[in-house]
Amino acid sequence: MAVGRGHPDGVAFWCRFIEALGAIGYDGPLSIENEDYAVSQCDSVTLAARTLNAARAAWLAGRGAPGAAVTDG
Repeated sequence: MAVGRGHPDGVAFWCRFIEALGAIGYDGPLSIENEDYAVSQCDSVTLAARTLNAARAAWLAGRGAPGAAVTDG
């Protein structure tokens, strides 16, 4: 299932996920594993990237951190 389709609270879930990673000191990349056969590969990865970018932006905004605005593309 593509990131953004598997959790009813979508971006909020991934925001908490990113927050939990930060709480343990992780600041590396997040990899997108594409195994959602209900949508095309391009649509699946696009949805995942948009969801994670929105979660990152929300997380950064909640921390008052610079760079909170994340653009799509």
